[in-house]
Amino acid sequence: MKPEYLLDLVAQARKPDDFLYLLLDPLANCGPEHPLSIAALTRQLGVEAVECVMRDDLAHLTAECPTLVELAAPGQPADTLLQLTAVHALSEVDFDRRHVCGWLLSEQPLPVIARHLAARCLTMPPVAGPATAPWFEPLRLELLHATMLDISDVLWPLSAWLYPTACGTFACVQGRAFARDLVIPHAVRELQYMAPQVRCLLGAWRLLNQSPPSYSPLAWKGPSSLPPQAPFHVYQLIVAAWARGLVDLDDASCLVLHQIMIHPRLLEHPTIQHDFNQAVAGECRLVSRFATYSDYDWSKVVAALPQSRSYP
Repeated sequence: MKPEYLLDLVAQARKPDDFLYLLLDPLANCGPEHPLSIAALTRQLGVEAVECVMRDDLAHLTAECPTLVELAAPGQPADTLLQLTAVHALSEVDFDRRHVCGWLLSEQPLPVIARHLAARCLTMPPVAGPATAPWFEPLRLELLHATMLDISDVLWPLSAWLYPTACGTFACVQGRAFARDLVIPHAVRELQYMAPQVRCLLGAWRLLNQSPPSYSPLAWKGPSSLPPQAPFHVYQLIVAAWARGLVDLDDASCLVLHQIMIHPRLLEHPTIQHDFNQAVAGECRLVSRFATYSDYDWSKVVAALPQSRSYP
């Protein structure tokens, strides 16, 4: 993916009255000397172009709250900064936490959008744990987009949100006004809870892709470290494992990685199914059981399963 693609997406989505904003996460690794650091952008664009997105859970640590930056007022170009942000976003594709969270378009001024982003953190809390969710993180937004399909009412008053994906591309989601009450499905709160686990599994997947098993029918050989839709694929596998009763976090993660790297229909093998059932019953740990399998054992398992040439 070339950085110029982002410029094309912004040009297509931006209306004449739209401000162009950049959302940054100061919790990511971006040194103060970097031209896209919050300090550098404040010096370049002025303090009036920078606004803190006040997360309730970080109200006592404002320096760690997301930062919204006005790159351009309506009618003004920002190609140089856009190009720089696109290059940096692509360089972060394999990072667990990304400094560049997205590019936002809206007719509304900076303070209004900052308050909107903060309010939405309270709108879709995880099913357990914290009462807020950093839904603006690229991975969470990608999962949200894939789960809800239409998130236009979640975004509004943003007319568009462009974000870097986990596989090294850019995506654009449209926002629009709505006349009904905003309803957040339970699945969205569930994915906010699962997002840290998905992030960890994506990191493990990237590492395993560097030397995949020779017998794996679905070893990813594409230009990026992960295939398209990888976050949602991992999320679905976690949900499926939990639905079958495998609620232990480590065991569920172990199963997901083996389904990804060994075979997607692993649970159709009688021996693996027996291991799985024992783990669900609490009679063994799937992590410990799978650790006893050699490459030869796994190759025999794969040979006994139906051929699979694409991700389900």
